[in-house]
Amino acid sequence: MVDPEHKRRVAASLRTYYQGSEARVKQAEKAKKQWEDADFRESKRVSSSKTLAQLWQDPEYKAVATERSRQQMLVLRQNPDCLERGAEASRRTRRSPGYSACRREIALALWQNTDYRSQLSRIHTELWKNPEYRQMITQALRTARLDPERRDHYYLPTIHGFRPDIGFYAQSTWEANVARILQLICRDYEIGLNLSLAVTDQFRDIFDSPETVLSVDFVTTNKRGKRALYEIMAHPLEDPDGWAKFLMAQDQFPHLNIRAIDASYYQILKRRYEERINLDPNLLGWEKDGFNLRTHPDVFGLMKNNKSSQG
Repeated sequence: MVDPEHKRRVAASLRTYYQGSEARVKQAEKAKKQWEDADFRESKRVSSSKTLAQLWQDPEYKAVATERSRQQMLVLRQNPDCLERGAEASRRTRRSPGYSACRREIALALWQNTDYRSQLSRIHTELWKNPEYRQMITQALRTARLDPERRDHYYLPTIHGFRPDIGFYAQSTWEANVARILQLICRDYEIGLNLSLAVTDQFRDIFDSPETVLSVDFVTTNKRGKRALYEIMAHPLEDPDGWAKFLMAQDQFPHLNIRAIDASYYQILKRRYEERINLDPNLLGWEKDGFNLRTHPDVFGLMKNNKSSQG
């Protein structure tokens, strides 16, 4: 058995040694040379992976490590500086090119897995039984929806109503704005095309009936004369039925060019067309949070030329 006094003397000696700048420089140079060697890095990676894998198989170690990690996260979450640094790092990541598309591909790939959906449903059911979890999620969603910069990333604003500039009853501000884009670029379109779908085994857990129908938002023809179908989509976790129908339609109607307008694609359209739509005298403007049919019925319920004549 190691003598505690001996351990104390050795530790003190090592601290004294490494407190010297010369010793630290030598150690840093040695470590740098070692890590420049590809074989050394690979051997460290393999040994570390094996060690962690073996340790993680021990239930006692796993429980202790999990609890330690949880306690560390609780401490970090109470540190305002740490929270701000984490939030800023997350914002930088989300602003990086391709991040949204990558996340969407991962989410869709996972969501198409029936076992994953079942497991996710069980997890959410158990979590939702916890009052603290419900309160946390509710507050997070409320905060996200109050933030204009984040609002459109989290949910599809379903503000129903007739818009006179597009001439039909739109189900959401997104649908109304996409119709305005098509009119702005002089692209003819149809709405409400119904596609009859056979529910596949992959999505039996979502639909009770063996058949369902997808009502396509927009059918149009591009400059090359090819038809394109556009379906406005919320997040897969918010509208699993819609995404299931969309994916089945793509599989069952491969000759149709069926495309999704999701949050990331919608943001691209917004950057490209919002200002042009606001300046067009034949359109009522780009609807968004705080400026839409619900908040400004006097604007989006009348054509601009009618308003000017009344004034």
